Amino acid sequence: MFLIVGLGNVGKEFQKTRHNVGFLVLDQLFPEANFRSQARFKAQVAEVDLSGKKVLLARPETMMNESGEAVKALVDFYKLDPAKDLLVIHDEVESDLGEVELIEGKSAKGHNGIRSIIEKLGTDEFKRLKIGIGKVLQKEQELNEYVL
Repeated sequence: MFLIVGLGNVGKEFQKTRHNVGFLVLDQLFPEANFRSQARFKAQVAEVDLSGKKVLLARPETMMNESGEAVKALVDFYKLDPAKDLLVIHDEVESDLGEVELIEGKSAKGHNGIRSIIEKLGTDEFKRLKIGIGKVLQKEQELNEYVL
């Protein structure tokens, strides 16, 4: 089994924000996915078939900065190896809008959701799909105002 996690914040006020690009990408790539809230994982979870393989999709129901709780619960329950079986999709404020980069085994670089996942899993050895959301436009603009 392979796990794809899209990062974002739950709540209507966050639905179309830059910080929710992980949720939005999952919705676009897998429109048929039937996400259901599962308390034991602190996540909305769906199962899809991708080229004959079972793939688990997850949207953590924790706030972004605690995403590691949900990811750790899923990895442990399904006995996954993060280095082989995990892809996390998240926003990247240091990349131009729409720029996509697949990386593995790098630091969180200030992304608190990724930091949480690294801390909970005890490793940074997992794949990440970074989606550029553009850089802060004005120096005085706060980062949280920009991404949320």
